[in-house]
Amino acid sequence: MVDLLSQGQSIQTVSASTGVDFAVVKAASWFVPDYRIICKNATARNLALANLRMSEILAEHTDKLPIDRVPFAMAVGIEKGELLGGGVTQRTEARQVISREELQRLFDQLPRAKVRELPTSSDSAQKS
Repeated sequence: MVDLLSQGQSIQTVSASTGVDFAVVKAASWFVPDYRIICKNATARNLALANLRMSEILAEHTDKLPIDRVPFAMAVGIEKGELLGGGVTQRTEARQVISREELQRLFDQLPRAKVRELPTSSDSAQKS
């Protein structure tokens, strides 16, 4: 029983496979060293497997599945699997923002162009 719990089997699975009462298995789980970490790792592994299967189902039955629900279900499963497995679940970017004063200073440093006005079609019509 303790070996099964140490391998990442759930309390329900161990109870069903050994015939030991659920409450007894649950109490025994408290004595398994690092059982919470074992559960977390087992859950991450199971989510990865479930995500793989969901992607296979999507590929096999694309025309029959309600497409609006599949991406959300996969996204949640992938994110939680990454979270529990220690993967990246969000990205943060830092960008330098230029203040108005700095932007004005940059414009002021630009060389001044010599401007010569070109005649427009309305100017040509007025001369005639």
